[in-house]
Amino acid sequence: CGIRLNREYNTGITGTVIEGNVVGDGDYPWMAFLFYVSITNGDTSFCGATLISDIQLVTAAHCVRGKSTDEVAVLIGNQNAMYELKKKNFKYLYKIEIFPYYPNTEDGYKYIADVAVITLDDPLILNSKINPICLPSISDTGKTYAGKTATVAGWGKTETRKNSTEQLLKGEVPILSN
Repeated sequence: CGIRLNREYNTGITGTVIEGNVVGDGDYPWMAFLFYVSITNGDTSFCGATLISDIQLVTAAHCVRGKSTDEVAVLIGNQNAMYELKKKNFKYLYKIEIFPYYPNTEDGYKYIADVAVITLDDPLILNSKINPICLPSISDTGKTYAGKTATVAGWGKTETRKNSTEQLLKGEVPILSN
């Protein structure tokens, strides 16, 4: 797990991406892009996910709540999600498991663990562009990491409200205590 190339790419556009940097190809091989296969209610939103094994990913529960496995697909292995989406190079889901105490309310993610595990139809072939992230061991569960800096990555909205679907972005954020 956790194989990652160690390159830095600066966007040079400090007014567009808040403290963000463009991610190089293969730098975060555990990042996946979720999208809705059939949009029936006009919802065009998307979410990121993190590969934790060759067949499972973790994402936010609010991203997949109320969705069936036929409605959500996964793009992985390319930092340019739009390129893969146009090629229809996506993976189908076998199962969606939402944290059992996640509420079924519109603002539930603000109050309860917003976690879901999705299982793919078929295992992925792992390589330098598709590789799971390392998770902390059981002996590390007491650590809070408060005060440290974490790297976050994803395809989200930028400061100007544009989507970054053509480029995975990353940023540094401080870890706060509960």
